Amino acid sequence: MTHDLETHVSLAPSQTEKMNPLRIKGGENLTFLTMKLNLKTLRDHQIRGYGLQKYSNDFKPTPPGFNVADVKARILLGK
Repeated sequence: MTHDLETHVSLAPSQTEKMNPLRIKGGENLTFLTMKLNLKTLRDHQIRGYGLQKYSNDFKPTPPGFNVADVKARILLGK
């Protein structure tokens, strides 16, 4: 039995290596990869409206209907 899995962290779409700094492809072999991600910067970006997000060089805009209340709850969990 083969389990095909592809997971990646998407950031700014300007360059492939910036957009997907960590990409995992795999099957039966488990691999753990780590990367540093500034969560404060990510959460600050997610709270901004689309008008400000679209000019970001660090992250892609959040999708339509993105729930900012969930982001605020995650920020409180981290305190």
